[in-house]
Amino acid sequence: MSQQKQGVEKRVEKYQYNTQNFLGDGSYGQVFKGTNTITQQAYAIKVIPKNKIYNPEALNYELKILTKLKGENIVRLYETFVTQNNYYQIMDLCDGDLRKLLEKQQTLTEEETIRLMLDLLKGFLELIQNGIIHRDVKPANILISNGKYKLADFGFARLVDNYAQQLFVTVLGTPLYMSPQLLQNKQYSTKCDIWSLGFIIYEVLFGKTPWTANSIVELLKNIQEKPLMFPDKIKQVSDNMKDVIRRCLIINEEERISWLDLYRHPLFANQFNDIVNLDDICNNKERYIISIIRNEIVRQDISIDLLVQKLNWGQQVSIKDMENLFLRVDNQLQRIQIENIFNKIEKANNQYLTMQEFKKWLEKFSIPFQSYRQSSIECFKVIKGTIKQFNYTLSQYYEKFNIAKDGKLKYEEFKQLVLRCSNNQMFEENIKNAFEYIDQQKIGYITQQQLQSELDKIN
Repeated sequence: MSQQKQGVEKRVEKYQYNTQNFLGDGSYGQVFKGTNTITQQAYAIKVIPKNKIYNPEALNYELKILTKLKGENIVRLYETFVTQNNYYQIMDLCDGDLRKLLEKQQTLTEEETIRLMLDLLKGFLELIQNGIIHRDVKPANILISNGKYKLADFGFARLVDNYAQQLFVTVLGTPLYMSPQLLQNKQYSTKCDIWSLGFIIYEVLFGKTPWTANSIVELLKNIQEKPLMFPDKIKQVSDNMKDVIRRCLIINEEERISWLDLYRHPLFANQFNDIVNLDDICNNKERYIISIIRNEIVRQDISIDLLVQKLNWGQQVSIKDMENLFLRVDNQLQRIQIENIFNKIEKANNQYLTMQEFKKWLEKFSIPFQSYRQSSIECFKVIKGTIKQFNYTLSQYYEKFNIAKDGKLKYEEFKQLVLRCSNNQMFEENIKNAFEYIDQQKIGYITQQQLQSELDKIN
């Protein structure tokens, strides 16, 4: 009995814990308070017996997810160890969880609830950036550390390709906080986590959940048949807060508030300027990406079709294909920005772009689909036509505009030559194309012989 009261001292690598310091149950295992014996820093140590893991891949999947997350509103995983009998996860040590807080004080004020939501939305922003859906958001999985709320327990989480659009069918989570789609074993999206957030907001404000039941069947029936009611006699909350709750708890997923609109809601928008201005930011990113793609077409003298072949794309282009292309152009692009751009191009909501959609998108930014050579011909035609019209030779024009008289026509000199020949009617874009088509070695000038060679090709 004495040993049970005192607990058992355990050690794994440089960490030590006593089984008496039990913090709670997590997915797959138990969590204890422990210490780094070198730094004396306190941590939460999750102990997962191997004999309780029927699917090691599921645990590896959770670890894969956790190692991607490092934000201050996520319970962070620092190290993992494997022994003969157990798996160990070394994580942030927190002060408690939202469930225990509610058991102690029943409700939060509206101001406290907004602070809770801001912390959770910051945590979810990191999930969105890493393409992760939680699927088990509930008060016990919202931990508290130094007054800061953190998302925890990713045992039911999974990685997704398209946060805004992708659908799932696997049913996981805690029934009371599950969305109607999960309760009915129907397809669902990442908006299932939005439903859970709405459920939690209601509970922390009013001290009870919006619907209660003794079974999943009864819960679903109540959700479908009993309208959402606010107990104004218990507590008055603002219209903005009621609006958030209502829109989070819309049964139809398509009508439920989106992640972007949730971040843009008046209650939270001033804390998420990058999300509020996401469309403007993404429009600028789009233009930049397009300009780089165009330069690649110019540099390689290829058509769009040939570019697609080089990228090994099929007739349907996935968001992963576009992500790989975009990140080659701008490796600072955030996942939410990539999704925003992709979902504006992809109109059918089937997770794929057709070649027609891709080309139509490029047309939006006036990207030429002909080869670089073809887009340069107009300049060469103008030069040849002017020479013929005035009975000049190329040598006369070349020498006139080659200021240094060194046989090296720089871009600005070539530009003035073309503008003179075209009466200032030629687009600089075409002039630049023509110059770079000849100067493929990027030496900064073209010779008379090179220019003559291109003119000779014009009929």
